[in-house]
This record gives sequence, structure tokens and C-alpha cells, in this order.
Amino acid sequence: MLAGAVIGSAIAEMMKGGTMYQCSKEVRKFHDDKVTLRSKERTNMRERRDANRKRLKKGLADNNDPSPTGQWTQGSYAMRTMIQETGSKYDIDDGVYFSRDSLKGTQGAEKTAIAARNMVRDAIDDGTFTRAPKVKKNCVRVYYSPGYHVDIPVYRTWEEEGLFGEVIERLQLASADWKDSDPLKVTEWFNNAMKELSPPDDNTQFRRIVRLHKKFSNSRESWRDKTPSGFTVSKLCQEEYVPASGDDEKSLHLTMKAIKARLDFDLSVAHPVVSEELAGDNDPKTEFLRQKLVENLKHLEILDDPNCTKKDALAAWAKVFNDEFFEELADKEESSSSKNSAGVAALSVGLLADDAGAEAVQKSGGGRFG
Repeated sequence: MLAGAVIGSAIAEMMKGGTMYQCSKEVRKFHDDKVTLRSKERTNMRERRDANRKRLKKGLADNNDPSPTGQWTQGSYAMRTMIQETGSKYDIDDGVYFSRDSLKGTQGAEKTAIAARNMVRDAIDDGTFTRAPKVKKNCVRVYYSPGYHVDIPVYRTWEEEGLFGEVIERLQLASADWKDSDPLKVTEWFNNAMKELSPPDDNTQFRRIVRLHKKFSNSRESWRDKTPSGFTVSKLCQEEYVPASGDDEKSLHLTMKAIKARLDFDLSVAHPVVSEELAGDNDPKTEFLRQKLVENLKHLEILDDPNCTKKDALAAWAKVFNDEFFEELADKEESSSSKNSAGVAALSVGLLADDAGAEAVQKSGGGRFG
């Protein structure tokens, strides 16, 4: 009877509902398989970036235009927060920098922001593109098929003396007009946040959580023009990230809750480096993100239920990310649970039979020493 009681207790334990967070491995695998940009894609983008740099320098020289002082990759590629997109709709930002003194006309007047972008477009367009490069508001865009493009923001730099005689480095982007900007400091800001916020034994978790939030905000085609930029999502994650060493599911869930609560209070999002806003007080895109967090956090309420099974949790994440990845895992979990239940039932019957037989022997006085 004792053996049957011990194993029966173990069976009962197996039949209990799951714990609150039990899909960390699955969330991490989803990130690795379906979210983060593949190495091959990064390599292709880097090769095209490098080819454009050579093309631009040659074009500037051929047109007797000033040479750049440097070119630096920026944005999500530099921060390594790019995510997989349907239809290879990837872009890489590769800023080109000129000294302000070199960006002057023949009469000594400074080039306007639009003139500087036109100069770069004329230099990069060597006639080999199927679709000609285009001047956009904040960059020159170089198109590739089937949807990939390289954006080339144009900057001017100079130094000036501060109030106390110190040297101040100035940097401006050629937008509608010249405006203050510093994309390299943005990359520095992000890398510092990752070091400071991630758990010491999991020092890249913050970046993974940013990618997962970006994936969520683009998880439906109908959302794509309504949600905030990836940079705005990254800033919200930096403000509200909740670390959980070795448990991306927990960190993701709690960070989603924190961002939703933050947006309930304030929809505006400040730029981390320059004095401007990424989103204003009544921004429709941050409000849209807030609404979608409200809707999808309801799916995740099951995680807080002590009777939540792993299948329940996987099904909840499937709804959140709108991805068959979790649906397939939930189906496998259901199949596995059915087999385990059948095995448990068979084991229970066997144990009852063994106990009944042992009891009959004991009553008859039989047994080895009877």
C-alpha cells in the first residue's frame, strides 16, 4: 500500500495545473527562429551598404562635389534590434557626414538641406538601378527588390566654442531644414541601456525584449501604419523594461504590463538624445499601441491563473503574436498531454491491481515468510 500511495501522490502532482511562467524556452525559440534577423540577411544588407558607400564616393568625386568626412550605420541595424519582416521589407540607415564648410555653393552660401540631399542622390544614381534613388524628407532612399532599401541620411558637422571656451561638436540632419541630430549617440544610448538594465548573467535580454515588442507591434498587417516607430517602441521598453534572468516569457509579460500602465498615464515619448518628442500628448500611434496592449494582455491573464496549463499559455501567446509558431506548439502539447493522461490512467490501474493483490496475500497469511 505504501508504494502505491507514494506513486499515486506523484501522479496527482503530475496532473496538477502548470505554473504561472512555463513557456520561457518557447518564447526564446520564437525569438531566435521568427523574430531576430538572420545572419544571412544581415550579411546581404551589409554588402549592399558597402557597395553603396563606394558608389557614393565615386559619384561625388565625378561630380566635383565635396568628399564625406565619414559614413556610419545607424538605427535598428546598428542597435541590432531589426526583426524579420514579411516580403523582405528591410531597410538599413547609413548616414553620410560632411563638414559644414564644404557644403557651400559657388558664391559661398551654405547649401540648403534639400540641396544637400539632391547632391547625394545625384552622386549615388549611376544609372544601374531598376528604380532610381529618391530624395525623401529625411534621407536619400536606394531601392532594391523585393522590398529592401538603403536609406542615406545626410549630415553636416562643425565645431563651435561654448560659453566657457570649450569646444562643442555640432551635428545637423538635412530634413525639411537643417535640424539638430546625433544618431551615433542614440546607438550609444541603447548599448548603455542594455548593459545597465539586463541581468548580469543574461546581458542581452533587454535587446531580445525590445525585438519581441517590435514584433508584437507589427504582428498584424492592418497595424503597420498605425503603431509607433520601432525607435519609439525601443524607448518605451527602455523606460519600462522588467528584467527576469533566464525567463524571457516573464520579462516580456511584465514589460508589456508596465508599458500599458505607462501609456495609460502619458502617451508622449521623449527622444533619448535630442530635445524633441517621438510622440506627443495625444499621439494616435501610441494610443493605438496602448489599445492593442489592453486587448492582448487580456489573453495573457490566464498566465496568472494557478491552474494554467502549458497548452493554455502557448495558446495565449499564439493570440498575442498572431503566429502559428505557438499554435503548433500548443497542438503538440495537447497531443503529449493526451498520451501522458493515457499512461497515467494505465499506471493507476496497474497500481490498484498490485495493491489489491498484495492485500489479498497479506490476509491469507501467504508471502515469502508466511
